[in-house]
Amino acid sequence: MSRRNRCLFGRSSPTSAHERQESGWIEVGPRKNSGFVARALDDGGLVFEDNGSKTLAEALDALEEGLAERVRDHEAALRTSSPTAKKRRRRLDHDA
Repeated sequence: MSRRNRCLFGRSSPTSAHERQESGWIEVGPRKNSGFVARALDDGGLVFEDNGSKTLAEALDALEEGLAERVRDHEAALRTSSPTAKKRRRRLDHDA
């Protein structure tokens, strides 16, 4: 991917660009019969895959949505497992 395309991709798909830069890579290409497939991978393997998109724009949108959901889930898990969150839960349980 050229430097110019990386910059454009990062502006139009910030979550996908972050995922690619931080811990993995993406693959986007035509499917055998028709349409497009978009995948996000990291060293552990497949992170997200969409193979139901009819256009490249749909494939990139699906990739962006899938990775954004993964980031939200990961952030929520971090919030609930943090020491501050555990203290807050203990206080709430004690007050009830």
